[in-house]
Amino acid sequence: MITTTTAIMESGMTFGPYPAGHCWHIEKSRVYASNQQGVKMAEFLLLRDNAIWIVEAKSSSPRPEGRQSFDRFLHEMQQVMHNALWLFLGVRLGRHGPEALGDLPVAFQSVNLATIGFKLVLVINGHKPEWLLRLRNSLACRLMANMRALGLQESTIFVLNDAMARQKGLIQ
Repeated sequence: MITTTTAIMESGMTFGPYPAGHCWHIEKSRVYASNQQGVKMAEFLLLRDNAIWIVEAKSSSPRPEGRQSFDRFLHEMQQVMHNALWLFLGVRLGRHGPEALGDLPVAFQSVNLATIGFKLVLVINGHKPEWLLRLRNSLACRLMANMRALGLQESTIFVLNDAMARQKGLIQ
């Protein structure tokens, strides 16, 4: 089982440490290692505040004015969030075999899927606050069709800079 009470270093930020059993470092899991070819993935899942936080970290993002690079970035972030959510659900549903369930901390194994919330969180190190809203809204537009299919609201999508992530207790 991959759990962490130690910090996760990513994109120049230190995430955690988190309570034992409340963080699933997906990129270090066996189930991801055996399915990673061509699959972009979020850094980790965090169980907190009756929600599963899907967290992706980046050191930068393109400006909206660079349309092609901005669109590629949004597409990648969409894939990352969807893949992390679907991998978690696939593991919980037993689609990757019983050994994959052992990759999940016990708290994730026993969470009630009918009542648990989800938060999709992109943290960009050093990002200017005035750039966040446009990026968040653009990402939300790309994610919403699948989010609605799962009964999730747009308010569950967050784009934060490092200062905001620190305020929320995600990073040190």
